[in-house]
Amino acid sequence: MADRRPDLDPYLGYRFRVDIDGIGIASFKTISIPSPETQVKEYREGGNTVSSKLAGITGATEITLEKGLFSSMELWEWHNSVVQTGAIPNRKNMSITVVDEEGNDGPSWEVVNCWPSKVEYGALDATNDEPIPETVTIQHEGVKRVT
Repeated sequence: MADRRPDLDPYLGYRFRVDIDGIGIASFKTISIPSPETQVKEYREGGNTVSSKLAGITGATEITLEKGLFSSMELWEWHNSVVQTGAIPNRKNMSITVVDEEGNDGPSWEVVNCWPSKVEYGALDATNDEPIPETVTIQHEGVKRVT
């Protein structure tokens, strides 16, 4: 049997770490990591019947963080600061790092100028024994894969 190549082993989706300006928050259940999306602009020249395509504005789509509700108030307080004083003074940088089975850092992304635009909670339901979900919608000015 051939030796396994560690560089070809896929990373597992449930082992990751999130740091928001140095505050480690590792309790998220799911995180969406969007790719930047560039608008496509079509145009035609003169009497051409075939259109050409150009790159338009590249936009950063929002990130969604979901976790079970804990007693920590950090995310709520960050969002409340945005509500009280606006997004600009409350922007933070975030890093998302996938961790392998031995605890070593794997692929990571940097997210710049983040701020929470929404914090929402799941329903309180006496027939459900799942944790109450807390979902935070993060706006940002760019995601870059760094490793």
